[in-house]
Amino acid sequence: MSIRSRIADLPVLVIGVLLLSTAADILPNDTIVGVGEVQLNLARLLALVGLGAFVAAHGLRADHWRTGYALPLLLLLGVALYSSHKYGTYPRYRFLVEGVAVFYLVFAVVRAQREGRDVLATVGLIALSVAALAAVAQVAQGVHTGFYRDGCTPVTLTPAATPPSGSLPRATGTFSNPNVLGGYLLLLLPLGAMAWAYVARVRGIWPALALGCGFGFLALVFTFSRAAILASLVAIGVGILVSDVRYRRWLLLVVAAGGAAIAVLAGVCGSDATATYGRAEEWQATIDVIRDNPLWGVGLGRLGAVLQAQDPQSSARHAHNLFLTWWAEAGTGALIAWVWLYLLLLWRSLRAALRGSAAARTALVALLGFLGISMLDHPANTDRVALAFWIVAGFAAACGEPGGWLAARLRRRAGPEHAATAVEHAPSLADRPRSGNVRPVRRP
Repeated sequence: MSIRSRIADLPVLVIGVLLLSTAADILPNDTIVGVGEVQLNLARLLALVGLGAFVAAHGLRADHWRTGYALPLLLLLGVALYSSHKYGTYPRYRFLVEGVAVFYLVFAVVRAQREGRDVLATVGLIALSVAALAAVAQVAQGVHTGFYRDGCTPVTLTPAATPPSGSLPRATGTFSNPNVLGGYLLLLLPLGAMAWAYVARVRGIWPALALGCGFGFLALVFTFSRAAILASLVAIGVGILVSDVRYRRWLLLVVAAGGAAIAVLAGVCGSDATATYGRAEEWQATIDVIRDNPLWGVGLGRLGAVLQAQDPQSSARHAHNLFLTWWAEAGTGALIAWVWLYLLLLWRSLRAALRGSAAARTALVALLGFLGISMLDHPANTDRVALAFWIVAGFAAACGEPGGWLAARLRRRAGPEHAATAVEHAPSLADRPRSGNVRPVRRP
């Protein structure tokens, strides 16, 4: 094996480590290299190593970096930089830059290396299993997580406090909050399920896949987050709708029945269930903050302190909504950037899914599920969930169908060679020589 091929494997390894760290928190946050406001921890150094190794192995070809998302990302980085400079919130801005760098690294690797999707599927299944098994163990062993469900009423206590009799613990897994865990599982469940493509080729993989995804969905149920469960059902329904799976109508009926049951449950005990959350009050308070600071916001990560200054009874650290939080913290430009970015991700993933791309269908389900819970909460306020989002977003951007007159013009200028690279890659295991662990696929 040549040195260049070994270097080409390094970016894939980096992505795997970063994805595992989102579940197990294995990377320390301490600054290793720092010059002024530029401070690099281990995760950022790994991202730089991955980007450098990719350039060394593949060169600086434009099609590896032409994502089609540069404008919304530049807008987001620009307004967030001004807001951070104005309020001195550079730590949050450094993490945003880290996330965008990982987005580009994942995009380039998935576009250029066929094994990139294999690694994301395999490591995604492992990361999903780590968080899910910890969550299921908490419920099975009655661990005092601090979050409980007492009938229709959610109860939040300090971990040392005794919960009400008959209450059920809500799973938090490797995170500090059940809703954060729910958002993470919504991102990782479709990614881990993508390993199903190898069941027909790799002997013995289906039990691991069934266990990982089964415990993953069970952990999602054990969060007792109706928003997360309902978002997962909607995302699964859309995934079935755009797929070519057999018996789609019957499967959609099952999903619709499950969604209706969750909706009825939410309606029956909605008043009690939401009484202690104060979503409407938090949204209204956040809108008041936006009205006072429409252009540049109040600074990244400062919304919770501003809300508490307005109302000492407020304990929220964010607006319980992805878009409202960014709008309040970084201004109207950040809102435009996030809406632009998310709509592009969804639209291009949908186009590719309708053209038969299983990878794009995976990305679409993950993005829809995460969007659903992000309308009622803000799981990406946790760095590890935010990093997982940027990894999934990079994967979605690489698998999506480019659209618009600009993309068509670029493809025409690039010629047939670039057009060929736009075709979805088959899983790399299909191209490898047969071995004792791989059995041939019978073709009709």
